[in-house]
Amino acid sequence: MSPLSNPSRRQRLPVAFLQMLGVFAAFETAIGRERQMQGIAKAKAEGAFKGRKPSIDATRVRELAASGMGETAIAKELRVSRASVYRLIGRNRTTVVAIARPTSCLFRKAFVPPRHLKEFNPTDLALK
Repeated sequence: MSPLSNPSRRQRLPVAFLQMLGVFAAFETAIGRERQMQGIAKAKAEGAFKGRKPSIDATRVRELAASGMGETAIAKELRVSRASVYRLIGRNRTTVVAIARPTSCLFRKAFVPPRHLKEFNPTDLALK
């Protein structure tokens, strides 16, 4: 009797073959990654691997902010995103100006403030 005539072996052989292909693919990926790391180390030693050059002039952003210009105006003038301006200035744009009051007592009891509200006082939500 041939080993391939057994139904269970016929089902296992394609799976084993695919697993073997997967092992070879993982091996090739590991070799490629190792070569890439060697190339990066060599480039860093030669001073060629420094990363991307900055696309935004940080000193110009800080100068405009110091002169009193708003973040949105700075972003429009330099044609960059507001998030980039906020990051360079060091301000957090998630400050909350006002909190909407809940309309029912049930909502007020179950209300959980967002994590970024550190100075939250539940008595501020009391209905007057």
